[in-house]
Amino acid sequence: MAVSGKNKNYDYLIVGSGAEALLTGLILQSQGATGAIVEKEEHLGGLYRPLRYLDQQFDGHLHFWPENETAAATLELMKKWLPDLEATSLDLGALTFHNGQVQPFVGFGEHVIPAVDEYSFFTQSNQLVLSKTTSQIITALAEQYKGDVFTQSEVTQVSMEGDPFLVLNGSQKLSGKEIYFFDNPHRLAKLLGSDASLPMTKAAIQKLSKVPLWTSINLMFHHTQEVTQSPAIHVLYGAKEQPCLGRITYQNGLPVSQWLCFMNDESAADSETLGAAIREMKKQIKRMYPYFAETIEKEFILVNKDAHGVVPATLLDKNRQLAKIPKLHLGSRYYSAIPNFFGDMASLLNLHLKVSSVDEALTVPITL
Repeated sequence: MAVSGKNKNYDYLIVGSGAEALLTGLILQSQGATGAIVEKEEHLGGLYRPLRYLDQQFDGHLHFWPENETAAATLELMKKWLPDLEATSLDLGALTFHNGQVQPFVGFGEHVIPAVDEYSFFTQSNQLVLSKTTSQIITALAEQYKGDVFTQSEVTQVSMEGDPFLVLNGSQKLSGKEIYFFDNPHRLAKLLGSDASLPMTKAAIQKLSKVPLWTSINLMFHHTQEVTQSPAIHVLYGAKEQPCLGRITYQNGLPVSQWLCFMNDESAADSETLGAAIREMKKQIKRMYPYFAETIEKEFILVNKDAHGVVPATLLDKNRQLAKIPKLHLGSRYYSAIPNFFGDMASLLNLHLKVSSVDEALTVPITL
């Protein structure tokens, strides 16, 4: 849905429509502010927008919630708009497959693993299992948001001078008092580079444009029968193989498995290399579960370019923001120093409560 009209004025503008963007809209909406969400895709949800199959919604991505104080504060914030959201503790270490046996995963050892921080995030033992899937969270938040929504709208220009504004698709102008940005730092650098009024140096913008980002390859399978009863994260890899992460669970009462690996953007841009990586993932899964392929009813392959990575602290202030642009607020995993969907949501502690989302001793009174 897009709102007609050449120029629109708001209190805030939100770039992106993931769960963290939608919840930001609801927080600002609850404070009486007017705003708009801008999404370049056709549907809301951002990277984690739901997949549809058998007239139901499913998650196509592997997620992990650690059990710590940051998670507790994040969930308390989310429950303001998702009161029936519950979290169950699970103390279960990751599994791997080695020498023909299923074994506890104890680390990558001396292996040099690209994107090792992204992989290692999933291998923590103390974790939480949420009562809602990511797609259910996104749907519930979207239903509550009453502001304007501009889908299929690419931000082609940004200005932070005076009252900030965005230009959509090269023509439509939206003005606001504040801009909340939930997209990757390369796109941010490109937009900031076109604004000559900014107090940032060209060198700083160039560094932002060169932050290492990872493309994720996500495989999701619907199965005709149960593959395993273990809900543990699987870490599969050989001596010269890129790791493959996975989990086999149930969604909407159906057995589902989700698998993930990371590649640098240059490799992912080559179709042959990308295809080889997908085949390698399937080979690793079959090695552990020889009859895995025979149980597959439906397969989804999702490739998300520039979807993961963290902006170094040296490019941001102590609150992981651009100090010289106070009306521009950054959120999501890129700016929270925490990976995955959990990092997206944990960034809101920093963004709205002005506290560090990486402080493991955090105790936050939620008063929004």
